[in-house]
Amino acid sequence: MKTIRLLFTALIACGFISCSHEEPLDNPEDNNQIEPHVLNDSFVNLRQIEDFASQVFPQTRGNGEHDFSINPIIGDNADTLMYIINFGEGDGWKIISADCRTPAIIAESEAGTFTLASENQSVRLWMDCIAQDLSVIRHSENEALIFSRDQIAANMAFWGRS
Repeated sequence: MKTIRLLFTALIACGFISCSHEEPLDNPEDNNQIEPHVLNDSFVNLRQIEDFASQVFPQTRGNGEHDFSINPIIGDNADTLMYIINFGEGDGWKIISADCRTPAIIAESEAGTFTLASENQSVRLWMDCIAQDLSVIRHSENEALIFSRDQIAANMAFWGRS
């Protein structure tokens, strides 16, 4: 079931637009959350992702800090496109969209970790395709998306927006 959901999500996301292979994603450690060149206010910021991760995985380390890591994925235009959240020591991961108009969870697993350093070229190509699709979405008005108004409203409601 998990594999089917991942495949279905991947097919939907890749269906937004056709993808072509371009320069690989950039992942600077310093993630500036101000993105004035985006057309809309649909950006999901790091604080929202931290709150989401805290609710999904409330376990903490001995020092009281939450036991998860968040890796923002930055596109060619310096846009944060998605976030990779790894929980605990191999306790699963989620890839979350940085645009609240799309479904929040792009992919997930209940075990293991996810890194961009994968030797699997198919995973890297899939991530590049998703990043390109999300970049187009981030710079598009609602009317240009393939989602209905109701779907966009439901996706935005997930993040507490109307």
